Amino acid sequence: MDLVESFSYETFRDRAGETFAVPAAGIDLVLASAVDKGEGVRGGGAFSLYFRGPQDPMLLQAIHELKHDELGEFGLFLVPVERTADGFEYEAAFS
Repeated sequence: MDLVESFSYETFRDRAGETFAVPAAGIDLVLASAVDKGEGVRGGGAFSLYFRGPQDPMLLQAIHELKHDELGEFGLFLVPVERTADGFEYEAAFS
C-alpha cells in the first residue's frame, strides 16, 4: 500500500505546528491544522490538511514531494488557498 493511501485524519490530528520540508522548492511548510470531514470514499476517511508556507516561493497547484522526520517522504497534491501577510496557505484534501 502506498504511504499516502494509508494516511487518515488520525495520522495528522496531533501534528499541528510540525514542519514538512519541500526539498525541491527549498522551503518548509508548517501544518496549521487537520480538519476531519467525516466518511469519505477512501478507507482513511475524508479530511483536509492546511499548511502555512513563506511568501516566496509560492508553490503552484501540483503534487509536491514532502519530507517529515517521522512520516518519511511522500507526494501531496497541494492547492494554494490563501495569501496572508506572512505567506501562503495550502490545502491537501483527502476524500
